[in-house]
Amino acid sequence: MGVLVSGLRAYSSTDPFVGRVTVDNAFGLVFSGCHFAKLHTGIEFAGECRNLVLGDSHIYDCQEYCLRFAAGSDIHQFVAANNHISYARVVVRYEDGEYADHFYANNDFEADTDAAQQQTIEQIVDIALTSGAFFASGFANNTFEPHGQGTCIRATAPDTASFRQNRIVNNTFTAAPDVAVDVSFAENLNIAENNISLCDERAITLGGELRNVNVSNNQIYGPAGDGIVVETDEFTLNLRIDGNQFMSWDGRAVHMTELNSGTDMREISINANIVFLGLSSSFNGQYVFDVNNDGGAVLNLHMMGNKMRGRDVGEAGFRVDSTSSTFDHLILKNNIIEANVTNARYSFPSESSTIIVGDNI
Repeated sequence: MGVLVSGLRAYSSTDPFVGRVTVDNAFGLVFSGCHFAKLHTGIEFAGECRNLVLGDSHIYDCQEYCLRFAAGSDIHQFVAANNHISYARVVVRYEDGEYADHFYANNDFEADTDAAQQQTIEQIVDIALTSGAFFASGFANNTFEPHGQGTCIRATAPDTASFRQNRIVNNTFTAAPDVAVDVSFAENLNIAENNISLCDERAITLGGELRNVNVSNNQIYGPAGDGIVVETDEFTLNLRIDGNQFMSWDGRAVHMTELNSGTDMREISINANIVFLGLSSSFNGQYVFDVNNDGGAVLNLHMMGNKMRGRDVGEAGFRVDSTSSTFDHLILKNNIIEANVTNARYSFPSESSTIIVGDNI
């Protein structure tokens, strides 16, 4: 039988904030309409838990965490919906454990350097695993507002099995000063149809070993340093970066680089992305689509139907290059640079076992 906790209020009057609501070895527990504020940690989950729900609640202005999933936890079937969860050093924190079927929908996540007793904001959601797994879970239709510093969603894992079958879709990321989404090691990951605006550093960063990762149909608004960055020293297989739109863009839209000479990139698709170039004078000379692998082989790279539009930006272009890599089975077709770009630049490898280059404008 489940337990309903409705309308509970928990606050701290001390400085610094203390106390927490603890959920340990629970089944069928539902929080509804609760207010937890000015605590060290809003809710701390521990032990073996199943079928937990957090809805229509406010958890905010906490010293360390709003939600913490403590090391050693085994928690399946967790749903957080229609909550305001904001203002802590790390708003949602996952530590080593097993987490399956965790879903966040229609929540408002915020971070603010003026809240939480002047704490430095690190991440809004931090999935920090050195062991265990976070899988079959997702974030959908949430709003992330860092308000000054930090990363919106960061996920680090020791291998692809530890972060698998997850999705980050239909979220809004606003004014992320560092990175909106930062993932290291992933398998079967879908990052799609998000709206990302005003990122100072990067919009999406992928690292570690990557298998079956899809980054598609996202709307990304400048200014930003780089848009979608793949920077890894591990094996990459079946990566799709398709159908994204970059608006008022002054940097590299897609940048892939391999850092280890012993690893390969295989089955890569960079197709049908559109970049509306900004007007920054610092933009000149950059490759907007840049695959520059100084490491292992690049096999089966398709780079087709991408388009750049803009005015008075000097040079801009596409590059697939390396000083040491092997390229095999490249298709580089139907890419377009149009409008007032002074010098449209294409840099493709001259030698490859199979390469098709054509109809680039």
